[in-house]
Amino acid sequence: MYLIWQLINILITLLILFLGVKFIINFKKHKLKTISYTAVTLVLLLISNFIQEENNEKIVLNTEEKTLTEASTDNKSLKLINTPLFDLNADIAFVAASNNTIPTEVISKLTGFSYGFDWDLQTVNIIPNEDKTYTYKITGNLDWCLFGLSFYTQAKEFSGTLVIE
Repeated sequence: MYLIWQLINILITLLILFLGVKFIINFKKHKLKTISYTAVTLVLLLISNFIQEENNEKIVLNTEEKTLTEASTDNKSLKLINTPLFDLNADIAFVAASNNTIPTEVISKLTGFSYGFDWDLQTVNIIPNEDKTYTYKITGNLDWCLFGLSFYTQAKEFSGTLVIE
């Protein structure tokens, strides 16, 4: 379904690009020296559609553990969504402190060709188990966007178990 949504976004973008070029060519045929505001708006809309800021969502879990040295940290990476064109990843930072490992922060991001999607990380719960494993639950909203505007918001929840060596 993700691939179909991205194809719809690409086809609509190509259609607007085609209409913009056709509009400019028609202006040149009639020997008008200026390009109308409509053509400029179409081009700016296309440019703004492709320019997306990097979507890193960060949640700090334990602020009191920040005083430990950087050498005692460990990162664990999770693939929450894996599609042919983009992935949704969560990177969890752990700090080793007195015989146990404590999660300190989670950074979640869309990587790859994430055109038409936006991720908003909501909550992260990481619970330690007895055998150096952790149970995690990550919730957030995946926005299905069309020209940067949210068309549909899908609530997502991921849960599982992490093993820390």
